[in-house]
Amino acid sequence: MRLGRRIYDNLRKAMAFIFAVHVPIAGLALLETCKPLVRKAIARRGGGIPPAEYSPSIP
Repeated sequence: MRLGRRIYDNLRKAMAFIFAVHVPIAGLALLETCKPLVRKAIARRGGGIPPAEYSPSIP
């Protein structure tokens, strides 16, 4: 019984580690893949740079 629990705990920790390492990597890959789509959407709306009156003032 104790051995089964130890194996289960080790498997659970290993899966948590795999997700913790690979999910951010996959997220960055998807972000890079979707960049052209975001750029097209911004360009369709008339550009991504706001006019000067909407820019934050710099003291």
